[in-house]
Order: sequence, then structure tokens, then C-alpha cells
Amino acid sequence: MPAGFLIRAGISKIVPTSSPIIVEALALREAILMAYNLQWNHCVFELDNLQLIRACRKEISIRVIQAIVRDVLTLEEGFLLCGFLWTQSWDLLHKDVMAAHSSGILV
Repeated sequence: MPAGFLIRAGISKIVPTSSPIIVEALALREAILMAYNLQWNHCVFELDNLQLIRACRKEISIRVIQAIVRDVLTLEEGFLLCGFLWTQSWDLLHKDVMAAHSSGILV
């Protein structure tokens, strides 16, 4: 299995909003910006929000996150490989627990 890194950090700013998709889009933008600044060339971002992934793949347009998605797509151009992968919420939780266990955070 190829080695990789897991970005496990919250966004650095608190932004008041009542829309979950805005919060998820902001978190994605923060993660892709972090990977870009770390000069990673190959990244896959796993999300459990299929609408957000479809917006990042330019399959649909969601008005409330258009500017954020535009930022994400601009940053995406700086990678050799950049993808957005949908995964079920419980699967993300399982991967987080397994990563924490293998790194010694959980015993």
C-alpha cells in the first residue's frame, strides 16, 4: 500500500453560516491550500458530500459556493494530480480511527 499523509486539521477561521455545504467547501479549500503550500504534487481529497464533489468536478453549479469552488479549482491547477473522491461518512470515520491507531494516538 502506498504511503500518504492525512490532513487532520480544522479550518483556521470561524465563519458564521447556517449552510453545511458552505462549511464543507471552506474546509476543502483550507485543505487544498495546505497541500498546495506543502508543495505536494499528488493529492486525493475524500469527502462525504457528493454535491460538493460534483461541483468541484464541474458537473453541477451551486450558487452559494461558486466562489469557493472557483478557488479550489484554481488551486487544483497547481498539482500534477488532484482528485475528489466521494466516500460514505462512516467510511471516513473508520479511516480516521485506523490512522489514529496506526500512528499511536489510539491504543
